[in-house]
Amino acid sequence: MKRKRYGKDRSGERKAAALGMPIGTASNRLRKSILFQLVQKLELDFCFHCKQQIILIEDFSIEHKEPWQLSENPIGLFFDLNNIGF
Repeated sequence: MKRKRYGKDRSGERKAAALGMPIGTASNRLRKSILFQLVQKLELDFCFHCKQQIILIEDFSIEHKEPWQLSENPIGLFFDLNNIGF
């Protein structure tokens, strides 16, 4: 959602002060927590490399199963949800 800006915006500073961290950092942590919880509920919380269950959020990451950068279709492979593992 875009908001009109009137003068200097201090809301980012207020949010950072309230959260004790930049709003971008807090938002990324929240997104990761939401995604991890959904992955757990769907029982998709297994490492695609070693097949072990991912227990700790610190061990949770989104990975491409097949490298996309040097592929014939990097954009397609990057956004292909079937090429995503945890």
